[in-house]
Amino acid sequence: MDADGRLTLEWFPSPYSLLRLHPRTAQTLLGRAAASCDLVCAGKTFSVPLSVDDAVPEGTVQVSSKLAQELAITELRDELTAFFVNGKLRLGPIIGILCNPRWDARKARLKPSQQQPLLDKLAAAAAADGAVCCLFRADDVDVKKGRIRGYVLRTDRWEPSELPMPDVIYDQVISRKAERRSGAAKVRRELSKMYGERIFNDGFFDKWQVHEWLTANRRTRAWVPLTARYTTSAAAAGFIARFPLTYLKPVHGSLGLGVIRVERSGDGYQWTMRRKHAPAQGAFAASAEELVERLKPRLQSRPYLLQQGLVLATVHRRPFDIRILMQRDGSGQWRRTKMFARVARSGEVTSNLSSGGEAYPVPAVLSQIAGRGAKTGRLLRQIRRTAWHVVDVVERGADKSFAELGIDLGIDQEGRVWVIEVNSKPWKTPQTSRGRQELTELAFIRPMQYAMHVAKQI
Repeated sequence: MDADGRLTLEWFPSPYSLLRLHPRTAQTLLGRAAASCDLVCAGKTFSVPLSVDDAVPEGTVQVSSKLAQELAITELRDELTAFFVNGKLRLGPIIGILCNPRWDARKARLKPSQQQPLLDKLAAAAAADGAVCCLFRADDVDVKKGRIRGYVLRTDRWEPSELPMPDVIYDQVISRKAERRSGAAKVRRELSKMYGERIFNDGFFDKWQVHEWLTANRRTRAWVPLTARYTTSAAAAGFIARFPLTYLKPVHGSLGLGVIRVERSGDGYQWTMRRKHAPAQGAFAASAEELVERLKPRLQSRPYLLQQGLVLATVHRRPFDIRILMQRDGSGQWRRTKMFARVARSGEVTSNLSSGGEAYPVPAVLSQIAGRGAKTGRLLRQIRRTAWHVVDVVERGADKSFAELGIDLGIDQEGRVWVIEVNSKPWKTPQTSRGRQELTELAFIRPMQYAMHVAKQI
């Protein structure tokens, strides 16, 4: 048995479901003679017959082929590890990453995707701690049989495997369209009910719901810009006319797509909208009523919010916001993993890195707007404090389990801090050119450490 409590795992042929241990290993782990052992696998606890045998190497647990077949772990023979924790023998854990992998049958491999390097990082982080990471789609789940058809990383290659239900699930579906598919939506509801707190970052946030959570709390309501739901053309025109700058945001949008920036000028309103795979689209309207009328087809096609625009502080005449990645660690505690300023590309509606924004260290950016010294220090403390409060309020409001949250904060030209957005699926880059690479690595390690922590509570 290793110093970290790991046991070597071996298979042996047998028509019976049982485990085998060396006598000294059994005495060390169980502290008594026992005819059975509690086994935790795939999120369930089983009482399994135990055979104590001198022929078994010390520090090794042997699993019968029959038991491996019943647990559906036969295809994980080379990946599974065994731990003995709190009087129970634990296999794995198996961490399931709910995402959207697609198999290319002709090339016998997963189809390349923008998310794949991130999933590779998560799998490597899990393996380093003795866990097995598998990718699966909601469509690949057979809830009745307790099985999934997933993918396991073996020698730098993802391979399809028949697997048991994972111990914990980390939701990394980044496409709202994929999440809304009728069949997938039904399975997701079943998984949410079945797993409870063992599924984390489950689903996307509704921007209006987040707004309600934040404004209902006395600590955070002062940091939220005035916001309203789109209901009628007249109400929307009245809202837009109140402010020199207004943002219209899809309630279920992400990556800044579909966000419309409306700026009032002396003779009307200039609006700009960011689109996918296309330059920002802009136009002019002589009045707020004309503007809303021209945008009505979009505003009525899906739910939209109207939000008071913030005149953000700028660096080199480019506005910026601050992204803070908050994550839970291996003890289940919230930690601030990364914090960086996102400076918008000239002419862009948002500062998202996906739309050409650039990342800079926060102190360096703050020093340009506040000067070096006490004022920058105060701003930094306020930014950090705001992030902690937001995490607490959002998690209580959602009544769900999260391994991480992305928080976007803005600083206006008077130096006031505002909450712009909270993201349940913060995008993580596998490499950084401006920041610290060890923090980039930590952003992938912590969710897996938290998954291990949750699995150990079973």
